[in-house]
Amino acid sequence: MTDTESQLAHNLAITLVKQETDVNEVGKVIAYLRSIVNEPDAGLRFFSYLKTLVTHGRQIGHSGRTAGYYRSIERACNQYLQNQQTNAQTMLKILGWAMRLMRYYKVIPI
Repeated sequence: MTDTESQLAHNLAITLVKQETDVNEVGKVIAYLRSIVNEPDAGLRFFSYLKTLVTHGRQIGHSGRTAGYYRSIERACNQYLQNQQTNAQTMLKILGWAMRLMRYYKVIPI
């Protein structure tokens, strides 16, 4: 992992923790990206998927907060991963580390 990728993962994790985003919902979007990572336009499809989650979050969410989690994830990914869109493997690596770091930042003050 490069220094830039590491910094993106930390920033993404900090942003999501500050917004009180559920780490399990992040895991679900990672699972989606993992399932398409080797397909053409995976990065573009991932961002389209996030937009769909935000649009239909109320219908597919399990709690009243799920739609908010999706909005937070979409905003953070747009902010930190947009420039990585052409490399889905890198996006997956950054997201995976961000999810691990979220668990760390939840117990260690930021």
